[in-house]
This record gives sequence, structure tokens and C-alpha cells, in this order.
Amino acid sequence: MEEYKDAFERALIRTEKHGLALPETHFEDGRHLNTESLQRLTVVVKGVFKALSLEDIQTRSLMIHRELRPIVEKVFDTPAFYTIGSVHLPPEDYFKLRDETITELIKAGPKDKDLELHAWLTLPTMEIVDFSINTTLAAVLETPEIAGRVLAAHPSQFKGGLAFHPVLVGEDLLNRLGGKHY
Repeated sequence: MEEYKDAFERALIRTEKHGLALPETHFEDGRHLNTESLQRLTVVVKGVFKALSLEDIQTRSLMIHRELRPIVEKVFDTPAFYTIGSVHLPPEDYFKLRDETITELIKAGPKDKDLELHAWLTLPTMEIVDFSINTTLAAVLETPEIAGRVLAAHPSQFKGGLAFHPVLVGEDLLNRLGGKHY
């Protein structure tokens, strides 16, 4: 299985290759996610989610993670890297994003409002914080009990073949799309 850090480093290169602005990044050993920090995060973001429906959480992944990035950075006292990519849950890949699509989005913007992109936050320890994937998967897999749950863990802890594949790092693509409907 591919290491998440290797895929993240390739996403940094791909981001730069497409002429998108890169955030300042660094890597750290250890873990930021623990019971205490996750409880603090839950308390802080609870108010944000009260205003959102499950459909909003499912369909507005890009904006939700953009808005919550500063909160995550404050709670964990570390940078959080806005990450766009695909998610694999056997047997399916969700939110597949190809280089050709990135090029077209940068040149002409989205051709329709049904463009499916997914974002999450990556900490310097390569831990992932995703506020919307469980709600999306709940709808797809018809498992309503996971809707609204935050996924926050190191990729090595994922079960059932779940894997995140970073494609781009930073908010520049979202800035260029105007941030609408995402």
C-alpha cells in the first residue's frame, strides 16, 4: 500500500506543475490527534455544523474544509494543509481527479455545477481530518448511522481498505473556481 506521505509529496509537485500556489508545508513526527484534542475540536465545530444540513455537508466539502481550516489549526496548534483528492473504499474510487480535469478547470472553470471534488485537511504529521466523507459515504452506502461523523485519524489506522489519495494541496484551485457551489 502506498504511503500517504509519498502521495502527499507527489500532490505538492502536481500542484506546482499546474501553476497553482503552494502553501508553506513541513512534516512532523508524532501525532496531534488524541482524545483530548478531538474533544476540543468537537466542541468548537459543533456550532458550525448546526447551521448545515446533511446534504450541505455532503455537497460542500471544499467550502467546509476551507472555513474550518483555521479552527483546526488553532485547536491542534499546527498548520492544516487543505488537500483535494480522491477517496478509495473498496471496491470504488470516489472523487477521481485527473490531470486533464485540473488543466481544464484552471483554463475554463467547471463546465457544470455537478463537478464532484472532495477536500480534507492534512496535518504535518500526515493525519487526516475530514468533516464530510462519512456523510457522503453514508448516502452512497446507505449507512445513515455514520452521517455527520468526523473522520480524524492517521491513514495507517483506516480499516476496510479506506484510503485517501491527495491530488492537490492548497486552496488555489478553489480560489480560481470562485468557491461557488463547492
